[in-house]
Amino acid sequence: MDYFVQALRHNPELAIFLTLAIGFLIGKVKFGSFSLGIVVGTLLAGVLIGQLDIKVPAIVKTVFFDLFLFTTGYKVGPQFFRGLKGDALPQVALTVVLCVACLLTAFGFAKFLGYDVGTAAGLLAGPSRRERPSACWFRRDSPSARRR
Repeated sequence: MDYFVQALRHNPELAIFLTLAIGFLIGKVKFGSFSLGIVVGTLLAGVLIGQLDIKVPAIVKTVFFDLFLFTTGYKVGPQFFRGLKGDALPQVALTVVLCVACLLTAFGFAKFLGYDVGTAAGLLAGPSRRERPSACWFRRDSPSARRR
């Protein structure tokens, strides 16, 4: 097994193609009427093979990530635009109204409170965070942070 892992570490292109092959196999497996699909299978195989600490050159990572984005857009793009033809106008209008309302609220409070540009941007970005607001009150090494 160690020889196999060393061979993959010395030849990262083998690891990439092994990931694709295993991903296709995982994607084709059916559990009743359910299957993960080739994309999810390849992502799972990539996560598993990635645990072997194989160094892949940055350009290869970039090219394969771009290919992943292209193929995802190529598959989902037509469905997206077909959906826009239907009942999309109310959803788009609601999205625009919410975005503008958030922007105007943050801008208004930043002006009212005299915030600089950076703080105003943080005010706008803050509500999209999932952490509890109290998490910023504690340092990580404080006793109260260890109790959480």
